[in-house]
Amino acid sequence: MNDLKEALARHQLWISLGWNDVLGRYRRSVLGPFWITISMGVTISAMGPLYGSLFSSGSENFIMHLTLGMIFWAFLSATINESCGIFNESASIIKQSDLPLYLYILRVFYRQFMIMLHNFIIIPFVIFFTN
Repeated sequence: MNDLKEALARHQLWISLGWNDVLGRYRRSVLGPFWITISMGVTISAMGPLYGSLFSSGSENFIMHLTLGMIFWAFLSATINESCGIFNESASIIKQSDLPLYLYILRVFYRQFMIMLHNFIIIPFVIFFTN
């Protein structure tokens, strides 16, 4: 529990590391993290009408539920998947410093949270095109 308290007290560090991860991952890309957003938007625009008609529900209502579900599922899935490997990925830093271990988990959480916020840009487009 002390490890978690210490990691939360060092919030500036894991926020900076998480943001640096987002910038580093997409540094050489023209659209940056919006590639993920565009990919998710295309997936939703293809799946929404198809599944809306298959389930005989209103396409407008279904697409909004699908959009929110896909955004949150991508966040949860990526957070869990990346959290599993973060200790191996950060092994050299862990061995050389006495930083709390929860700091690395919070770093992953913040990185995925920022990507989820980028994906929220899809919601106004869904609202606009379904109304």
